Amino acid sequence: MKVLFTIPAIKGLTGPSIAALNIAKGLAKVGVKVYVVTSDPPLVYAAWLRRLREAGVTIHKARGFKSSYLYWLSLTLKALRVLLREGVDVVHTHTPKVCALIGFLGKAFGRKVVLTLEGDPLEELKNSGLKGRVFGKATWWLSRRMVDAICPCSRWLAKIVVNRFKDLKGKAVPVHNPVDFERFKRAKGGGVREELGVKGLMVLTPARLDPVKGLNVLIKAARKVVMHVPSTYFVIAGEGPLKEGLRRLAEELGVADKVIFAGFRGDVEELTAACDVLVLPSIYEPFGMPVAEAGACRKPVVASDVGGLTEIVKHGVTGFTVPAGDHEAMAEVLIKLLKDRGLRERMGYAGYKMVEESFTPEVIARKMLTVYANLKRPSRRY
Repeated sequence: MKVLFTIPAIKGLTGPSIAALNIAKGLAKVGVKVYVVTSDPPLVYAAWLRRLREAGVTIHKARGFKSSYLYWLSLTLKALRVLLREGVDVVHTHTPKVCALIGFLGKAFGRKVVLTLEGDPLEELKNSGLKGRVFGKATWWLSRRMVDAICPCSRWLAKIVVNRFKDLKGKAVPVHNPVDFERFKRAKGGGVREELGVKGLMVLTPARLDPVKGLNVLIKAARKVVMHVPSTYFVIAGEGPLKEGLRRLAEELGVADKVIFAGFRGDVEELTAACDVLVLPSIYEPFGMPVAEAGACRKPVVASDVGGLTEIVKHGVTGFTVPAGDHEAMAEVLIKLLKDRGLRERMGYAGYKMVEESFTPEVIARKMLTVYANLKRPSRRY
């Protein structure tokens, strides 16, 4: 079997792009011939292409134009050339935009088209301008009509989209995102605490600074945690529009010296390996990749009980889930974890075993192969 992925990368790799690349890597490792059409990403992401090649993925690079229209034209023509020349069987896309364009080409030439869905399409468009919303709804409409299968990244998301869009009934097959298991497993986190100025316990939250990530809840929880475990530092790795507002909140609550804004980091695996607990306080989260990555690093987690997070976190086993927005509940379980090293180690190990059994690229690739195989016959779908 031959599968084609097309990954726009001129501005960097998004969460959906990284999930798609992990799927591509897993498929290559289980013997599928995988082609990735992309362009040279910013230097911080260059290692991704190297890791793909090492896994056996064939990479074709389109030219990186500054003009968005020329860039997408270059990417599309390169994808078309690979599709026809290599005899691709499946065009696997990872966003409605890519599906509407590259998936359309696949359908036009008789290929099967699969879309991995990383979020609620309508929820993701809420903060877009009028042009963005119109374009987004149009590409989502087109995608639903051309895909042979759509793979939401969690069972929660599958139920959401099937209940809302009746034309997806029979097409939706939930498949979780894979974790770059070996990369996170090997990470040691050496020197990270010293670099960041962490002089005690480290609580990590890798997230963009956006309202849906619930970071204000984390900072409110930090106040109580620091009162009970004064050696705790909170590291927030990411950029976004709320940065200054979150800084002010930390100052108002008297924890500014305990909350470290690390900015965007290309070494999230080292940050995760260096922390004692990983927290994801989101109010909307279709999957929650950092939580699964924490398991690969043997770290316990605290997460909101929303979206796909409850499918990754086993409450009381690999970490704790708390009601979204409840900073008191978050503080309580963090205090419990930070005071008990043995509990952290037991939960971290349980998380490691769960990720090893359920979320490696190879495990997810085999599930995806079942989706591909069932494109011509009925399967268990939503």
